[in-house]
Amino acid sequence: MSDARDAVVIGGGHNGLIIGAYLAKAGARALVLEARSKTGGCTDTSSPWPEHPGFKVTTYSYVVSLMPPAIVRELDLRRHGYRIHPIGPYYQAFPDGRSISIDPSDPKVTYESVARFSKKDADALERMDEWLAGIARFVKPLTEAIPLNLGSSPGPAPSRSGRDPGTGSRTRWRSPRRSRRTSARPRPATSPTRSAQPGGLEGSAPAASRTSRGCSR
Repeated sequence: MSDARDAVVIGGGHNGLIIGAYLAKAGARALVLEARSKTGGCTDTSSPWPEHPGFKVTTYSYVVSLMPPAIVRELDLRRHGYRIHPIGPYYQAFPDGRSISIDPSDPKVTYESVARFSKKDADALERMDEWLAGIARFVKPLTEAIPLNLGSSPGPAPSRSGRDPGTGSRTRWRSPRRSRRTSARPRPATSPTRSAQPGGLEGSAPAASRTSRGCSR
């Protein structure tokens, strides 16, 4: 069929558009389907206030600081008009006339603004920022990594010579049964107990690291 497609992407939001673009870049005949009259999903531009049609915002999307630079570069988005105009600080007004301002570049302004609502929260801001930064250092690399395809078949086993039957290249291969045994028996803990210790993330981190080390062997 002349209209045959290699891939069909359901949904023309920002994720669907990126997937479609990468598929097309790889040479696939990709089709992106969107039920609405325009694409973009939560990142589309709209005027939600009829009385102020000049105010245009993205519908539901979060700030674009989460956009991986690799996508901007690899899809050459700047050539297609992608521009970033940083704005700030964060500001929220309330019906009772009060407001709160969060300025990442000025901790003093942020502290005083939050302290008007809760001094306890203002005192905890620095610790919260450090905690979030620690999580971000761990999570951010995962956002650009290809996730594991759990439960998938490992494919044909290599020959006794150690060469892949499809490519002829020398390959290391382990049976799924052995991999399951390895992941099910992580390396023993260094502490006397395997349960999560008090202290939130810090207490549970050793258990998580034990499991990941066991799976990687």
